[in-house]
Amino acid sequence: MKMRGRYPIIAAVFAGLFLLALAQPAAAEWITLDPQSTLPEEVEGDADGMITVTWHAGDTIQVVLRDPSGTVLRSVTDYDYSFTEALDVSGTYTIEWINPQTDAVSVDKYVFGVDVSPEHILTAIGWIIVIAVVGIIAVIVIIVLLFVFVLNSEIRHPQQASPPMTYLPAPPAPSGWDATDTGSSKCPLCRSPIDSSMAFCQRCGAKLR
Repeated sequence: MKMRGRYPIIAAVFAGLFLLALAQPAAAEWITLDPQSTLPEEVEGDADGMITVTWHAGDTIQVVLRDPSGTVLRSVTDYDYSFTEALDVSGTYTIEWINPQTDAVSVDKYVFGVDVSPEHILTAIGWIIVIAVVGIIAVIVIIVLLFVFVLNSEIRHPQQASPPMTYLPAPPAPSGWDATDTGSSKCPLCRSPIDSSMAFCQRCGAKLR
């Protein structure tokens, strides 16, 4: 169950890498449009590619996207907007930033192109494979280094085996004492109560027979 939860994350990561590999350099900048003026911007586009245009302006402006032949593909009038347009032909596309206001307007604009031509897709897949291989190699190297570190630690600090237990012999009974005497009721060493059937004192371990 835990592995199933990781699959969407892994897929999202690879999808993000794929889009980044397909992405063309983006132009993000602040511009100031003079009152009732038009600022053209040229963007190179490829057939089957896409262009994303995003802006946030201090007032309402008009943004027009034209294909290489001059045909209007998209015209939007807003102060905060974003659109993505699929491209049919390769060439130079024009984005017109138009300020219809009587005052100057500051615009934070962002233009982002994606090339989905077969050649570019193959290049992107190649980069993703390279990144994946490098990541796998890095993980293997880290695992090997950790294993070597743990192995060296065990060699330098080996675990000491517990010494074998030794048992001291029971002290002999004092001379002149007869342990078989049933009348004896105390150990001759520790004076603990004993029974005539005992071979050793339960307290000090003295030999009674």
